Amino acid sequence: MYGEDHHAIQRLQSYYPALDKQLEYAQQLHPLLMEKKHDEYMALIAKIQGISDMIKIDAKSLLNSLTTGKEILPEKENIN
Repeated sequence: MYGEDHHAIQRLQSYYPALDKQLEYAQQLHPLLMEKKHDEYMALIAKIQGISDMIKIDAKSLLNSLTTGKEILPEKENIN
């Protein structure tokens, strides 16, 4: 609707490297499981979940800014 120069489009496109990193981590899971490297497996799961949470929080803030004109911060985020 607004074109690729719109800040929302650029922000959404910034998610692609994070999604690529998630895919990279996900592809490493099966070999770790087969090798019974459970600690490394769980660390990758935490990284995948962390990336998902980051995207989810940012997308929620983006949607809020598009509808209300105001950015929102995560509940536990403090800015000084």
